[in-house]
Amino acid sequence: EAMMDEILTAETLDGLNAIMIHDDYTFQHSVDVAIVSTMIAKQIGMPRDRLSQITLGGLLHDVGKVFIPLEVLNKPDKLTDKEFDLIKSHPTLGYQMLRSANVGDNLLAHHVVYQHHERQDGNGYPRGLTGKNQIRRSRQATMDPKRIHIVGEISGVADTYEALAADRPYRLAFPP
Repeated sequence: EAMMDEILTAETLDGLNAIMIHDDYTFQHSVDVAIVSTMIAKQIGMPRDRLSQITLGGLLHDVGKVFIPLEVLNKPDKLTDKEFDLIKSHPTLGYQMLRSANVGDNLLAHHVVYQHHERQDGNGYPRGLTGKNQIRRSRQATMDPKRIHIVGEISGVADTYEALAADRPYRLAFPP
């Protein structure tokens, strides 16, 4: 209950409402990613204050999609290069939106939004950051601006898992 009180502020509800109004699937996906992210973070022993940040980040990770036309988001066919570039802009757009809203002390949640499509090998987007493939990391590795933050790594796993486990406009769900 305390975590819910902490993350469900007016600003968070505004962001979730924007997602829900824009696209039902993205709203449900966001709730699912928040749950899976929180379960992973809890399993690896993340402290409670970080759990609330990763939960908030999971809820808002796709908020930048409110700037993407629905016909692109829900396109059942292969995306054109231009459409895919538009989709790839949603982490940056969401991060900028949250930063400009100046929503409290939610820096880790903002990095979930910004980094959930980064990949361990550096082939993700928007910045091509690399991961450590390790739960425990040194302070120096944590502060490296070319590395994905642990909350970004966790949310990336949760986002991918949830996307594969759900029906999409272009394919049926994979079994868990």
